[in-house]
Parts: sequence; structure tokens; C-alpha cells
Amino acid sequence: MDLNRWENKVALVTGANSGIGAAITQRMLNLNLNTIAIDLNIDHLMGLKDQMDGKAQRLYPMQANLCNEEEIQRIFQWAEETIGGIDILINNAGVSGQKSLLEHKSRSSQVSNLQIISWRQI
Repeated sequence: MDLNRWENKVALVTGANSGIGAAITQRMLNLNLNTIAIDLNIDHLMGLKDQMDGKAQRLYPMQANLCNEEEIQRIFQWAEETIGGIDILINNAGVSGQKSLLEHKSRSSQVSNLQIISWRQI
């Protein structure tokens, strides 16, 4: 497979601050993709930017709550105006954690918002 065809394309990775999302973000950068990395917490992403040497200029860390439609629209508008849009979308964001039965309904609403409401206009 010719991975060079992705060079200079734009990838957007959600849930990019840690775990699988951080690994995907790093791989996208290593493939020379411009990478928009989104998470609620971008501390690790800022550190990754410092570690990537010559590839750091390709990383665009952005803090956003993907359950908020306005924040999603802001990101896509920024991408269109600044770097020409998005070629690859990697939906890795999620919500997790143990919750009591009383808190479960709230968490279910967050999952539904993340899966359905937030990305419906893409």
C-alpha cells in the first residue's frame, strides 16, 4: 500500500490526548499528515508537539467538548479556513468511567450526544 498518498493531507483525530487516540495522532504525524488533535484535555498533546521535532508544525492541538455542536462547527470552520478542510476523520473520542445507578442516565445522554447529535452535520 502506498502510504505516501496521504502526505500533506489533513487528519482530524478525536480523543487524541491519550491511549489509542494519542498513538493514532503520532502515527498520522509520522506519515506526514497535518493532524488536528482534539480532546477535552490537551496537556499530553502539547507535550507531544514538543517531542515531534520537525513534525511539530503539522500538529494542531485543539481543546473541545464534542458533545457541543457549536464547538464542532468551530473546528470544521477553522480547518476549512486555515488548512483547507479535513481529508480523514478518526472518531476515537468516548466517555467512560464507573458511575452509580443515579448517574448512569446522565452518562448515557453524553454517549448519545457524542454518537448522534454532535456529528450529524458532517
